[in-house]
Amino acid sequence: MNAAPRRARASPPQPSPRGGEGALQTASHSAALASTTHGGGPEEQAAVAHRAVLTSPPCGGGRAGEAPHVGIAGAGLAGRLLAWRLLRAGLRVSLFDAHARTDRSSAGPTAAAMLSPTAELAAADAQIHALGVASLDIWPQWLGELHAQTGREVYFRREGTLVVAHAADAGALDHYAALLRAHLPAVTPAAHQLTALLPEGRAPDTPIAPAGLAATPFSTAILPPAQPWVRQTEAVMQPVDGAHIAALEPLLAGRFARGLLLPQEGQLANDQLYAALAAALDAGLATCGGVWHEGLAIEQVEAAVLVDAHGTRHGFDLAVDCRGVGSRGELPGLHGVRGEVLTVFAPGISLRRPVRLIHPRYALYVAPRPGSQFIVGATELDSEDAGPPTLRSTLELGSALYSLHPEFGEARVLRLAAALRPALPDHRPMAGRGADGVWRINGLFRHGYLIAPALVRQMAADIVAAFAVERVTPPDAPVLDASGAASHIQPPTPTQPQAA
Repeated sequence: MNAAPRRARASPPQPSPRGGEGALQTASHSAALASTTHGGGPEEQAAVAHRAVLTSPPCGGGRAGEAPHVGIAGAGLAGRLLAWRLLRAGLRVSLFDAHARTDRSSAGPTAAAMLSPTAELAAADAQIHALGVASLDIWPQWLGELHAQTGREVYFRREGTLVVAHAADAGALDHYAALLRAHLPAVTPAAHQLTALLPEGRAPDTPIAPAGLAATPFSTAILPPAQPWVRQTEAVMQPVDGAHIAALEPLLAGRFARGLLLPQEGQLANDQLYAALAAALDAGLATCGGVWHEGLAIEQVEAAVLVDAHGTRHGFDLAVDCRGVGSRGELPGLHGVRGEVLTVFAPGISLRRPVRLIHPRYALYVAPRPGSQFIVGATELDSEDAGPPTLRSTLELGSALYSLHPEFGEARVLRLAAALRPALPDHRPMAGRGADGVWRINGLFRHGYLIAPALVRQMAADIVAAFAVERVTPPDAPVLDASGAASHIQPPTPTQPQAA
C-alpha cells in the first residue's frame, strides 16, 4: 500500500548566519499580506487619540531627546515585537538581552510557531482561545508591514491543522475531540468570537490582555456572560474520513481512517520572523538613537530603571520586563516548562499544514517549513532543566514521526533542541503594569506565537496612552484605565538615562 522509504540524497540546507534555519527561498506572501496592511496601527492611532507628543512618523522611531524613552529587558518574541511596535508609534527604545541576537537556545527560536487556537483548547481556556483568534488576524498585517519595511519574507500559511490517530488510538482521538467541543467558547452566528470579550466602547480590533499573577494591567479580560448562544463547532472543527485526509494530505493517503480538520489555524517560520524583526529593529533603533545591548543580562527591573548584571543602572521614562524565565526572582510562581523539538530535512516529503498525531501518552505535532524541513515536537516536562534533549525524548519523537509515515525514517536530523517556556501557576499570561509600576509581558507558556500579537498590540497602545495621561493629568489625580475605571497606579516618573 505504501511506497517504500526513499533515502534522502539531497544535502540539508545550511543555517543562515542571521536567520538560523529556514533562511531559504520561499513562496512570496507579500501580495496577500499587503492587501491586509493598513496605514497606522492601534499604537499610532493611540498616539493621535491621546495627543501624545511623538515627533516621528511610523517605522522611524522618535528623535533623541524628544520622544519618551522605553527600556525593554528581554529580546525574545515578546520583547522584539513590543520594541518594534513602540518604534512604529514614535517612541525611543533601548533593548537589553542576555544573549546575542542569533542565539537559538531560548523558547522563541526553539518553538514550532504553530498558530492553533482550537487545537490548544485541549489544554487552554477561553482567554487563550480569544487571544489566539485575535492574533491570527494580526499576524498577516504585521508580516506585511515587516516586508514593506525590510524586504524580508516570512513564511506564513493559514490552511488549518489536521489531527489524526492510528486505528488503535481511536479512543484517544475521540477524547481529544470531546475536550475541544467542551472547551470551545460559545459564539453568536454573526459575531466574531472576540466580540463577547470586549467591554463597551472598545474597538473590535483591540484585544484584551488578561491579568496574571502580580500584575494590574490597564485592560483585564472579561469573560462572556452566560447566554443561549449557538456553538459554531462546524466552522472550527470538522470530522474527516480517510478519503478527505488523502485529499488534504496525499502523503497520508491510506494511513488513517478518520481525523479532524481545524480549518482556521496557521503557522509561520519563527527563524525568518526573528531575522526580519532584527532588521526592522536595527533600522528603527538607528533612527531614534536607541541601542540593542546584546549579551547584557538585566538582573532587576524597576518602574523606570533596568539594573544590569554589572550593577549599572539604566534610567528610562518607562521600563518593561519581557525576560521570560529570567524574571523568576521577581515573579512568585513563575517557572520554566521544558519543551523539546526535533528539526529534520526530508526532501521529497510534502505536507501543506501542521499535522497532530494523537496518542494515549502524547500528542505529536509535525509542522512543515520551507526547504523540505519539518519541526517535530511533543514533549512537555514540568522541569527547569535546560540541558540537551534526553535519549528517551529523542526516541519518542523519532518513532512517532516514523509512525506518521515511514518515509520520515530517511530524514536527516538537523537539530535537537530543548528550551524553557515561562509559565505562571495558572498557565495564563500576564500583560500590563504591576503595582510596582513595572510593565510586564510574561507567562506565555506554550502559547507564545499564538497569543503574543494580541498582548503586544494592547500593551503598546496602553504605553502610548500612559505617556499621554502623564502629560495631561495633574499630580495626585487618579489615572483612568482602558475601561474607564479609576486606578491609583501613577505613571512612572521620567528619569534621565544614566548608561543607556
